[in-house]
Amino acid sequence: MKLFAFDIDGTLIYNHNIKLKENLVNKLNEILERGDVLAIASGRPYSGIMQIMEQLKDGKKYCLCGNGNLVTDISGKELYSSGLTLADYYDFIDRYPEIFKHRTSNIYCYTLHRLGYLKKNIWIDFELKANGKFEAVNLKKENFPLDKIILKFMIASTPRRSKNFDEKIIKEEDKEKYNVMRTSEYFIEFVNKNGDKAYGVKFLSEYLGIKKEDVFTFGDSGNDVKMIKEFNGIAMGNASEDCKKVAKFVTKRVDEDGVIYALDNFVKY
Repeated sequence: MKLFAFDIDGTLIYNHNIKLKENLVNKLNEILERGDVLAIASGRPYSGIMQIMEQLKDGKKYCLCGNGNLVTDISGKELYSSGLTLADYYDFIDRYPEIFKHRTSNIYCYTLHRLGYLKKNIWIDFELKANGKFEAVNLKKENFPLDKIILKFMIASTPRRSKNFDEKIIKEEDKEKYNVMRTSEYFIEFVNKNGDKAYGVKFLSEYLGIKKEDVFTFGDSGNDVKMIKEFNGIAMGNASEDCKKVAKFVTKRVDEDGVIYALDNFVKY
């Protein structure tokens, strides 16, 4: 039995079109029909991942949510979690008011199953639109304890501001404290220092008794680097150079059916 773990954005889909191409659906269904395991490893929440899973046949399907910090079965049952706390999130906002208060930026978090925010703007609307049945909670109106577990918090900004300002002012102490990842030109994400898609894939493979050499990982951006490096990693043709450097195989671009090409030309049975 093999395990296939796929990123979503830039790997299975592009231009934010959540509907998979028919030939890709057929190829992914072949994995399930063989009795192999198909996992989606994404920065998205469970509800966002289920938008992909619901397009596929029944089978051995698992969700690695919030960059692998929450692993669930297809029903949403928690198998593993590794997170931060609300105290981490609040402290970060207090120390970066120049980001949080800027009109085109935001800093928000994922609880285990909801979007938590202190300021509502376009980025909250974007998250809710992109992730299906994802619900949002205004943390100012909830009396959550400071030790409440969250999967991650993230900075959302316009590409120019994110690259030229947000990224540059992140303090070294935060880079040491958290696993900091740029997941797109808009987002910089912060997770548990020991939290990553690679940890989620490792947990799932061990949970299911699948050997490391039978694990294949597909991705394109900063939050995919470790899982690409640690397993039979495939980098998309549109992937970052960091991904390509550690990949066992570089396939075609996402808009050129790169996942299908890799499954046909790299995976051996």
